[in-house]
Amino acid sequence: MSGELVDTAGLDAEYWYRNLRQTVELEATTRTLLDTGHGVFIEVSPHPVLTLPVQQTVEAADAQAVVVGTLRRDEGGLERFLTSAAELHVNGATVDWRKVFAGHRARRVELPTYAFQRQRYWLDALSAAEVAAAGDGLSADAVDARFWEAWSARIWRRWRGRWRWRTRSGSRR
Repeated sequence: MSGELVDTAGLDAEYWYRNLRQTVELEATTRTLLDTGHGVFIEVSPHPVLTLPVQQTVEAADAQAVVVGTLRRDEGGLERFLTSAAELHVNGATVDWRKVFAGHRARRVELPTYAFQRQRYWLDALSAAEVAAAGDGLSADAVDARFWEAWSARIWRRWRGRWRWRTRSGSRR
């Protein structure tokens, strides 16, 4: 309420009563926390209503911080909570996933560092003749046709000889 750090031992019924009766200094408290090095703000509530003003205070203070709510209206439960934990994780906060998934037989898997390793999916550059033939530029249809032509040629080269056609009687062609 005062914008200062509080010993949590003092968060008794009287504190919460005063909290309801007096002005809560959310901006001052957020700035104090930012000034003391805090960079993660989690609103634990059934529906986040304070994440926006906290984020606005972070931006106004020209600071870097992650602001996340835990649940959403009509989106309670474990899935929403884990989504919030993932949001924290991708924004640089430390989440102890071993504790989160303890007893669920979860395991780490290796992911590729680049989705298209060892395969090229980009179109080749246009020749001067193709650019000149297109006039002021390629139409969307021409670009689309070039893409599918290149793609089908690549697939055909890759799968040629691997397909076997069978007739209804089961004989191969």
